[in-house]
Amino acid sequence: MEEFWKHLANIIAEGAESFYGLISLGIVAVSIVGVIIFRRESPKIKVVFFITMIICIISFLIIGHYSIEQGLSERASLESKDGCIESRENLDPKIQISIVKHNDENDMNLKNLFLEMVTNIKTNAPSFNYKGVRLRSSGYYDEPTKFEKNTISTIRPAQFASMMNTVDIIPIFAIKKEGQIEPYYQASFISAKESNIKDLKSAKDHVKRIYVCAKTSVSGYLAPIHELFEEGIIGAISEQAIKDIGWEIINVQNHDLVYQRVKQDHESIGATGLYIDTDPRKSEVTLVHQYGRFPQDVLVISKDLEDYKLDIQNWFENVLEKDNCKMNVLINSPARISGFTRMNNTLKRSYSTISQYHENLK
Repeated sequence: MEEFWKHLANIIAEGAESFYGLISLGIVAVSIVGVIIFRRESPKIKVVFFITMIICIISFLIIGHYSIEQGLSERASLESKDGCIESRENLDPKIQISIVKHNDENDMNLKNLFLEMVTNIKTNAPSFNYKGVRLRSSGYYDEPTKFEKNTISTIRPAQFASMMNTVDIIPIFAIKKEGQIEPYYQASFISAKESNIKDLKSAKDHVKRIYVCAKTSVSGYLAPIHELFEEGIIGAISEQAIKDIGWEIINVQNHDLVYQRVKQDHESIGATGLYIDTDPRKSEVTLVHQYGRFPQDVLVISKDLEDYKLDIQNWFENVLEKDNCKMNVLINSPARISGFTRMNNTLKRSYSTISQYHENLK
């Protein structure tokens, strides 16, 4: 069943990229409007529109299927003398962008932004023969577990720490988030505004639950457990040590959910990397404890783009970062990216520390 849905998704994607497929979709849209308008006034015309719509949907799927079959045929015809087959992607290669969460109103701006990048780099490096941009699920929420070719992506610190010694990726920047001068941030423990939990030392006797993020999150999981140990709240660096003092550990999907859950739970604290205003009049939660200096997300490129590393870096620094309108596309995204710092040895050591956090919690 899963294979069926994947195949159907491929057919729809191919149909949508075809001129005739788009015409079919247009007729489907007109037919739907016709069915709605004439549903009472003229049943016969409504039936005509309905039949037209069904025919066009079938035509659209046939066009998508034909495009896939044609692609496979082209692939087979490109078999070289040594028996290797060139993939269809090589006929019309696209840069895959996985930098901020997409599928929202910012999509078109995001795609146009990186189409400009492709054009700019091709001007300086003619061998950069990519024809367009494909948006991928973002590293900000859905980290790629397998890094593919032709990819520019952001990766969370913990993910990068586990991958930094592989040959599949090349780190080029640490990300700065909105309001940050450097690509570092602090982690926090928070409690509800009306809660009696005002500092970490007193938390041990009042907390019944702690909200944390996924086990790959630095400020939402790895660092908090270490900090609880360093502050003498727990006796070992482990989840079990937290349970041993009577706290329930609740994993939620992201930092926003940690924030929302804590606001409504007066017997809990939450671990987060979100910015928490130290002025209680400006915050909906209490800042219980702030600590650390952790490196931000990393912008990486796949190994096959290594020859264009400097061109990509130059575009980010000299074109993107110096144009406020272009940067607003990233600042206004969920990732809140506001700048880039070239990867250096100091940053790499910071990510190595995160790698040690992983080891301690195994």
